[in-house]
Amino acid sequence: MAALFARKIRNASARQWSGYLHLLHRRFGFVSIMNDPGGGGLWLRKELASSRQLIENVEQDATPIVTPDDPTAPVVAHYILHLFKRGDQAIESLWPNLPGDDVLLDAAHGALREALDHAQIALPVDAHEWRREQVMGWSEERQFALRNLSELADQLRNITVATLDDGTFAFTKRNARRFSSRGRKDVAYAFMYAWIAFLAWIKRGEDAWETAAEDAAMILTQPPRLATI
Repeated sequence: MAALFARKIRNASARQWSGYLHLLHRRFGFVSIMNDPGGGGLWLRKELASSRQLIENVEQDATPIVTPDDPTAPVVAHYILHLFKRGDQAIESLWPNLPGDDVLLDAAHGALREALDHAQIALPVDAHEWRREQVMGWSEERQFALRNLSELADQLRNITVATLDDGTFAFTKRNARRFSSRGRKDVAYAFMYAWIAFLAWIKRGEDAWETAAEDAAMILTQPPRLATI
């Protein structure tokens, strides 16, 4: 997996965020979106499910983006939205019946750290190492994406784990590690959610092929394309 795109939007309403995500979905064809339910994420979930979206400042019809278990979703919808919380289908497929949110955060951090340690994720060269003539023909959005991905690497380095005086981990009452960050962690956590969505997509594929092997009547002719944010 490679980190290819990152975008920050400041001072935007949930409706504006929703329109931009619908625009990105049209560009990239996402098969999975994982959203942080905190900090307005549940409001964004509601907006994504609307059939009318404000896209590039124009009201447009759009196919709703919903969670797979949304009982109010229309028949025609993109069932690709997941929430980073216990009980979500994607999370449960990876770590079922977790006893607490602290344990989920520990598991997610551990999964991302393992991927980085084993070079399972590729990051672009830092923005400062590109020559001006290499990027001068790029769109403004592409240049912003490169700078945001460089900030991602910095934020990842600033995430720390709490330890005791003897250097061992300081655990919660449910034996989960405690994490903090020196500075912002918004891009780093968005990246972590994307990785978790990718792992859940892989897991769905494995389960589908296992089911197909058990039931000869079920045939998968083409695997889904992956795109996450």
